Amino acid sequence: MKKEDYMLWREYLTRSDKYKRFCQLIGEGHIPDKTARENRRLAAPDKKILLDEHLIKTWEFFGDVFNEEFENWWPPKIPEKLKPVVELGEAIKKPSAFMLFYINRFFRKTGRNPSIQEFADFSEYDFVYVRIRMTDDVTMKDIVKEINAIKKSTRKVNLMRPKEARSSESLYDKRYHTPTGKIYHTALNGYLNIYDLKKKNLKWDEIIEQHPLPLLGVKKSENRKRTYLLYNEKAVKIIQNVEEGYFPGNYE
Repeated sequence: MKKEDYMLWREYLTRSDKYKRFCQLIGEGHIPDKTARENRRLAAPDKKILLDEHLIKTWEFFGDVFNEEFENWWPPKIPEKLKPVVELGEAIKKPSAFMLFYINRFFRKTGRNPSIQEFADFSEYDFVYVRIRMTDDVTMKDIVKEINAIKKSTRKVNLMRPKEARSSESLYDKRYHTPTGKIYHTALNGYLNIYDLKKKNLKWDEIIEQHPLPLLGVKKSENRKRTYLLYNEKAVKIIQNVEEGYFPGNYE
């Protein structure tokens, strides 16, 4: 892990309005579970943000980048996420995003993983309850057949994901805490600087004057402006990438 890479990653995260709202909702006591009472009065856009799997997994690693200093976060503290789940038995092969969220949230507050009892209070959210209409002609064979059909359907959905996404050690999971490509710090910092100036509602001529770029002899104002526009667009794309767990991701 290169410290400067994660400093820049966090800088891009702090420009994300979606991630900022997610951290605010967590700070208000909401949890990323659609059945939780705390979320019933949330507006639809906030519910969507709160249940966003990418934001949840990003928070599990980075936490609240808006209220926690980088030096307090670094090096990142990665809890033993699977330990309580394994102790619950082989019935749970892979914990849900909510389970991992709860374990991480507990770890951040206490510095330890939850006990079996503490975790069991929330474990019901990982189970699916099946309602079967019971009539005189329903046999146990029919019930087993129905359950197997549900299991097969679930497995089919899982297999539709890329192979690497189905592995707990895959790039799909690692991307939330491992850069997905080479980090060109000078370029990425340059994109972010232009983005910040534009967010201040400055005109492009003002931005060009305040932040001159080495444009390799380009003199025409329109060509210069096009370069600044491109820098801003790249920053916007990278911000969208970090919201989905990629850094820097594809921003060309």
